[in-house]
Amino acid sequence: MEDEFFVKQAKLRVQIRIKEGRATPVDRLFSHLAGEEKWNGTTAFIESIAKLPPDQIQSVLQDITIFNEMDPSHSEFWAALRVVAQDSLAESNRDGVHKAISADVSNIFAGKNYDALIKLEEQITKKIENGGDPEYWEGLLKRLVFYKAKAKLHEINQRIESDYGKSGSKTKPAETKSESKPSPAISDESESKTPYIYKSSSEKPIEPIAKFVDPKRAKLEEEMKKIKKNLEADATGVQMNDDQMWKRELENGMAEGEEPFNTAQPLPDADPSLKAPRFFNRVIMGCEWNKYNQTHYDQDNPPPKTILGYRFNIFYPDLADLRKTPHYRVEKLPETPDFVILRFVASAPYSDVTFMIANREWEHSHKKGFRCAFERGIMHLHFSFKKYRYRR
Repeated sequence: MEDEFFVKQAKLRVQIRIKEGRATPVDRLFSHLAGEEKWNGTTAFIESIAKLPPDQIQSVLQDITIFNEMDPSHSEFWAALRVVAQDSLAESNRDGVHKAISADVSNIFAGKNYDALIKLEEQITKKIENGGDPEYWEGLLKRLVFYKAKAKLHEINQRIESDYGKSGSKTKPAETKSESKPSPAISDESESKTPYIYKSSSEKPIEPIAKFVDPKRAKLEEEMKKIKKNLEADATGVQMNDDQMWKRELENGMAEGEEPFNTAQPLPDADPSLKAPRFFNRVIMGCEWNKYNQTHYDQDNPPPKTILGYRFNIFYPDLADLRKTPHYRVEKLPETPDFVILRFVASAPYSDVTFMIANREWEHSHKKGFRCAFERGIMHLHFSFKKYRYRR
């Protein structure tokens, strides 16, 4: 149902562009095929595609893809039009075609209908099977695909125009005074004089005019943008320093419930020759709605926030020995059983770095957000605490 709604909206956009005189040729082709408005520029446009520059042919191909999805009943037409556009795009880089056939192609194929080209295809295939020059005849076969597609387009167009003749009520003038002037490529007189500029109609035609924005989806898309940005930065292959790593984490911002957690514990036995690594950490705060809290609190009077987990990101861009991966360990504090020390350990030139965290059992499931990885100079340790049911 949702796809059907988008298609209706896309068709409406086409009608609006035609009415306002800013339709592209592919818009008009779509309307022409749908029996909504006859367009006399179909043949001229098909012939003009080969004369377009590559970037404009790409725009034509983009529109063909969109309209083919919108109009599956004419998929044969759109498929043939795609072949013509793709062949025109590849013309400048064509290989495997003998130079001698360049003059023969138009003499052999031009002006023949689809059925005649099918018979020619059979004859050429037999020539190859009987030991004819494979480079020459296979080159002809490659070009034949283009001419067959053009012939199929003209054949379908003739059938459509014939239907218009039978139902005159649908036929409308191709151009009226209130509409914009026809494109140079569609006018037979000006076709060779003025270069045709094709502008794609894909202003997001498969989206509805007024689209509901799901807050959850918007948040997910924002997160994906951050991930993509990070991946693009990593793809450059340039090793970041700790300052760049810190700035990138800062740009990622805080998710809901996250707060900065960047206070390390002092190390009395630290080696002065080593340097402490930089880091950007987060603590996750929130309310636990267990049975007890559900009984004694509500949304207007929520329970006090508690620590739900941590996100540690420790930066080690200058490790001397990359074979020794940084790691962590948890150390108990006998005098304060509610807390433990989380120690990150790496090789030179870095000293250890420690943090005091809540002493609760961790979730080690990746589905629950657990992550422990050393990637591109950053030690990531993300975890949440297990939730327990309240028992009386």
